[in-house]
Amino acid sequence: MKDGQETQAVLVKRHLTKQQLFNRVCQALGDRALITEPEVAAAALEERERLAETLITESVAMPHCQSDVVKQSKILLVNCKRYPITWDAAGHQVEGLVILLLAKDAPQDQLLRITDFVRQLADNDVADSLFETEPTAADSIEI
Repeated sequence: MKDGQETQAVLVKRHLTKQQLFNRVCQALGDRALITEPEVAAAALEERERLAETLITESVAMPHCQSDVVKQSKILLVNCKRYPITWDAAGHQVEGLVILLLAKDAPQDQLLRITDFVRQLADNDVADSLFETEPTAADSIEI
């Protein structure tokens, strides 16, 4: 799934906690009018994290939520290789995140494309390969 409207690269430029990361990503999307209430979206991601583990490989996690405050569904490919995020109480260091932010009214065809993309991530090599190279400033959101 390489549709520029549905995917967005994010580059982490400093050490962040998981909560700080969620807040900064959601604020950046709020600044682009893709989320109406960034703090509500960040809280939804945090709540989903409390429900179940989202690690999909040793170093990649897939936090996700669906919310009314998300105006356009997005897949965010967050590269944090330079500044890994401590993900859980066990101390897993996440170097890449696939954040799914889904609009409540997302069209069925878009949800199917996202579902197909997520299925591909079941292959650890596919998930890990998303973060082999660092995105450039020109094509990413820097946080």
